[in-house]
Amino acid sequence: MKNNINCPSCNKSNSFFNLNCSNCKTFLRNRIANIDLWDSISNILYSPSETITNLVYAEKKNYVILILILSGLASFTNSVPIKNMLFNSTIEMEYYFGSLILNTFLYSLFIIITSFFIWILLKSIRFSVRIYDVIVVNTFSFIPLIISFIFTTPVKLALFREFFLTFNPTPFMVKPLASYILYGIDLIFLVWSILVFFFGYSTILKNKAVASIVVAFFWLCYFISLTL
Repeated sequence: MKNNINCPSCNKSNSFFNLNCSNCKTFLRNRIANIDLWDSISNILYSPSETITNLVYAEKKNYVILILILSGLASFTNSVPIKNMLFNSTIEMEYYFGSLILNTFLYSLFIIITSFFIWILLKSIRFSVRIYDVIVVNTFSFIPLIISFIFTTPVKLALFREFFLTFNPTPFMVKPLASYILYGIDLIFLVWSILVFFFGYSTILKNKAVASIVVAFFWLCYFISLTL
């Protein structure tokens, strides 16, 4: 496999996520039992490669469902202004929570489905990866977007109220300066998520070219999904 590592004792090639050498049982790395959520959230912002490595090494992939749900919520919230600007679509308040639940599920499902496609692609070109590691990398890469969602959405709702959903008129017409600041913050954290995604795959694949292809595939599909 292209991203295998050699045992320092017997030089046997092992999958990069192996705890022990498959030949001589030498420890190849430190054992990580569980994902530490708060450490992962704080460290992924300034040390994405190390954090993603620890997430992959963790034996129990706890918190994945929670991060998936929050990713779905953030994605739906981001899709509302995009659809409004592109298609002048609106969401009636009485249908908003139903749409929120449905789309949160669909965006979470999207992350899982694209993870399967990425896993199949990587396996086909002989990279040593596990499906649940791909899901973990894809899911936890959304942490910057989730942080932006948690902190900016209540402010948007307070400032723009129903115009945050209808865009008629747009928040940029209601409160221009606040709109540029808040959506600018969203954009910065979106770029941050993409960088985390790239650094994560560069770390586990040890190949920046393939990591770039994976990033391009996932985020192109993601941006298309925001308009559907």
